[in-house]
Amino acid sequence: MRKKDAPLHPLRQARLSLPRPLTQVQLAELVGIGISTVERAESGKPIRVDNIQLLCAFFDKDAQELGLLPRYGEGTPSQEATGALSAQPSTGSPPQANSGTASSESSTEGPQQVRPREIEDFVNRHEFLHSAVRVGGAIFFAPNELMHPELVDRFSNALKKPSSLDSETLHILKATTRGYWQLLIRGSVAYPYLFEAASGHLKMVVHLLKGSLLPSTRSALSAIASETTQLAGRLLGNMHLYDQAQSHYDLALVTGQEANNDTLYATALGYIGWLMNLTSHPGEAIVYLEEAKHIATHGNAYTLLCFLAAEQAEAHADIAVQVNTEQPDDHDCLRSLEAVNTFVERIQPEEETFGLFFDASRQAAYHGSCYMRLKQPHLARPALLSGLTMPEPLAVFTRGILLDLTTTSIQEQEIEQACSYIHQSLDIILPTHAMKDLHRVRRLREQLEPWAAVQAVKEVDERLRSFQGGAS
Repeated sequence: MRKKDAPLHPLRQARLSLPRPLTQVQLAELVGIGISTVERAESGKPIRVDNIQLLCAFFDKDAQELGLLPRYGEGTPSQEATGALSAQPSTGSPPQANSGTASSESSTEGPQQVRPREIEDFVNRHEFLHSAVRVGGAIFFAPNELMHPELVDRFSNALKKPSSLDSETLHILKATTRGYWQLLIRGSVAYPYLFEAASGHLKMVVHLLKGSLLPSTRSALSAIASETTQLAGRLLGNMHLYDQAQSHYDLALVTGQEANNDTLYATALGYIGWLMNLTSHPGEAIVYLEEAKHIATHGNAYTLLCFLAAEQAEAHADIAVQVNTEQPDDHDCLRSLEAVNTFVERIQPEEETFGLFFDASRQAAYHGSCYMRLKQPHLARPALLSGLTMPEPLAVFTRGILLDLTTTSIQEQEIEQACSYIHQSLDIILPTHAMKDLHRVRRLREQLEPWAAVQAVKEVDERLRSFQGGAS
């Protein structure tokens, strides 16, 4: 029983502070989780990453605010606990510790400790790129395991050990990773479930790396591990779990280098640049993207080069607006977009893309996004509509275009059109649990506040309330 003077758990406090206070049973039903999950969370025990994500979305709070993060020195999640130890955007600081996923939320094993010293191992990321390969911090490792220092050592040792796997096995493992990428791009599976599946696949690959392998086999497995870890990082980024995504990309750099694959290593750097753009750190994004471009130019990875140049263009646009809000200088942004135009014509079907996808629709979408960022809606709209109307636009890209069109419509004060785009984007966002984009929808709604009395805005409010189970 809770002591009378003990403070309420933040989740319990949030539940009881709603305009219509909820019981644990009501909260569980509205969020779509088990009553035992609510009970565990309010008692300070760890719960699965997808359940943390759902609770954060319901209350529109991050995991820290809801008390869903372990407090150092008081015990941390058991091996079978799920960890979303930070659902808030990164601010450029070292990633917080995070744990894996599990099918069960109970554990018979004692707690493991995550020490703050290990969390500080990634403090200087730029130095990391130019120093000896190392694995540090509490990095996600496998579905049922926390990336405890002992597991870091096990992983490092696995990469250093000389049996062989047959080529068909390697082909199947690689094809499995590619299959998960396709599911992500098409938006046909909710991200928490896809993340759990991809994590199980990664666990199998890492288990195989523990064996005594021929150098060629070890390189091939390391490449699969790196690509799968990048997939997990992309999923976590889309789920608004930026710190965990960063940790995955750090590990992808290690395995990519072990695979002796420059393109794979550069792709991991590019995804870190993408993550820096997401978290509003365009200056840092350019550092990573330039590093990746320097490596990628030694090969013929034009899909990767398109992606890097496009992300650079967005970063330059954001920096230009930071420097001069009223009349941003678009020179650097347009120069990067010209590079995209050059590279996209050189893409070859046989390129090794490691989950990246780039075509004419992506080219148009990035142009539109940059013009939108530069506050040039008259140029942004036709480019975005061009990307949206091309044959078979993929869900993961369509929702981004729709949200950019929403911003463009607000810039032009086309409020009903903006609301229409929000509804179209929510049709894609909600089934996949793309919380990154749901957070963006909420920021866009804040921009619509001057038109709160307009019926179309009221309908957006009603839909967002409906998703939150009636909480406002």
